[in-house]
Amino acid sequence: MTPRFLRHLDPRALRPLLTKAAAAALALGVLLAAPMASAGPALVSSHEGLAAEGQDVVTFFSSDGPVAGVQSHAIMWRGAIWRFASAQNLALFEANPHAYAPQFGGYCAYALSQGIVKRGDPGLFVISDGRLFLLNNPRALARWQAEQDQLLIKAEGHWPRILKD
Repeated sequence: MTPRFLRHLDPRALRPLLTKAAAAALALGVLLAAPMASAGPALVSSHEGLAAEGQDVVTFFSSDGPVAGVQSHAIMWRGAIWRFASAQNLALFEANPHAYAPQFGGYCAYALSQGIVKRGDPGLFVISDGRLFLLNNPRALARWQAEQDQLLIKAEGHWPRILKD
């Protein structure tokens, strides 16, 4: 129901009041409030609101390895801010985020295989079958590399239900 004081306003009169900055602030506030309102971990692991700790996930798939993203090339996706090193990488991600985003929302793949939710470390990763997996410590990385096929089946069995438990 429209409040009484707004019923007689011409919507065109309100346009100058809603600047780009105000619209952006409002959108960001809504997006950031949504994950806080839900119980349990977010669908995408983030540190201070940044997915992959601000690393450009597209660069994980290059020979140079991960590169830090910059604030001027960022997008909000699945409740986290994703940063990119270039406009080209941002465009690649926007066109197909599932091709670049870490599996299991960036949570540690090994921990998930054990039924535990832990944030993944973008410094410890594996690319396998065109998919990015983050781990959270050197031991988890070694175990994942040695037993990936079996551990992947276990992790997939827990995902994403484990976030609701």
